Amino acid sequence: MEVKQRHITFRAVIFGSLFCFLAACSFNAKEEWAAVEDVVLTKEDGEGMMRALQLDPKNKKDRDAFLLDWIAQQEYALYLKETQPNLYYEIKANGIKEGADLYKFHIESSIIKKMLDDQTPMEKEILAYYKKHRKNFSEEIYLVKALYLKVALNKLRNTNIDQLYLLKNGKDREEVKNFANLYATNFYFEENKWIVFDDLVREMPMDVNIKELIESKGKIVSKDNQFAYYLNILSYNTKEALKPNVQERELIEKRILSQKAKNIRVELNDSITQLIENRYEINIYTK
Repeated sequence: MEVKQRHITFRAVIFGSLFCFLAACSFNAKEEWAAVEDVVLTKEDGEGMMRALQLDPKNKKDRDAFLLDWIAQQEYALYLKETQPNLYYEIKANGIKEGADLYKFHIESSIIKKMLDDQTPMEKEILAYYKKHRKNFSEEIYLVKALYLKVALNKLRNTNIDQLYLLKNGKDREEVKNFANLYATNFYFEENKWIVFDDLVREMPMDVNIKELIESKGKIVSKDNQFAYYLNILSYNTKEALKPNVQERELIEKRILSQKAKNIRVELNDSITQLIENRYEINIYTK
């Protein structure tokens, strides 16, 4: 960096006497940060790239590290141009093509997002997709009779709910109800009514095999950062699924929106051309 610093200082001295002339002629010129031969990094581009890399343009340490990386990149490119020009121009040509494709993709994505932001798939779209792809979803749903408790963690001190929810005897049933009335955020206990399993446990975090849990009439406790969840499955039944469950519905909505996005992207080409056409000054100097 010492050699480069001397070189920069030397240029400043040589051209310092022309300052007034240059200032008058380049009033609208962009501020430059660095240059390697005739490749110039402007302040605008440098700050933009730094922010994209999660760096602070106002932080001297970040800026110096970024400049060193940028200078090295230009030096590598120039050396490759000198020693392997065919390869250099191949990389440069591919970079232009890939860059243009990437710019176009993100412009399209921004337009598509705005178009789909307020669109939620209609019920008939969801059911149509569900029926068409029926084999990809569950054939039946589980109904259960169960005890379910959701309790804040700070309410568990000095309690024996870990034992009570097992319902080993009639007394436990009454004590669970008393506990739930005092402390539970959510409580369900029906021994004579069926409820759809997915509807019952939609808040409960579970990392187990659901089929095995239900069919073994299992008991499980799970926790997150705020709550403890108690589930005791007393009995179960099944019925044919006529509509998607909560998780399947969310997946279907995402797939429908994804397909709509693909269709819009195919149709956007003319719109993108109109968006950028005549927006920027273009000069072509070769015939």
